[in-house]
Amino acid sequence: PQTKFNFNIKPSALKNLYPFLGALLLVLLLFILLKAFHNQIKHCDVVAVCLPSHIAKVGLSRGYLTKGRCPSGAIPVLKKVIATPGDTVKLTNQAIIVNGWHYFAPYQKTDHNGHTVKKWAHNGVYQYTHGYWLYGDHSPLLSWDSRYYAGVSTSAIQGIYKPLFIF
Repeated sequence: PQTKFNFNIKPSALKNLYPFLGALLLVLLLFILLKAFHNQIKHCDVVAVCLPSHIAKVGLSRGYLTKGRCPSGAIPVLKKVIATPGDTVKLTNQAIIVNGWHYFAPYQKTDHNGHTVKKWAHNGVYQYTHGYWLYGDHSPLLSWDSRYYAGVSTSAIQGIYKPLFIF
């Protein structure tokens, strides 16, 4: 006998099909979300990050951040990932060096209001970092990024952003 395919459009057949399609769509959606996010953060990705509360509160009080949806009450920062877990990072007063690659990142002692800029990250070598180091490549001279607060955890990353248009 030959295999034949038949499509039944009777209401009784469709009611049996809906739960199956719903489960299939749910599994497909979960697969897409997991594939798009977990273990996919890589160098040069642009990510939205909710900074730890103690850091974000300083950012809010100094005007580096505005109010938003993060647990700290601040908006997420959008930054480029320059180091991922396992990388070696060297921090100096002039650069962030990741696996030998130099990123221009001069430490600013004071901000635009003349306040001393708080620095949680210390100069030196971070062997096999466990977090993601962020870089403000749009304005590297003035960016408030990992040169000040070091790496961030995976749980702080809210999403990966891909440009729709590049000018």
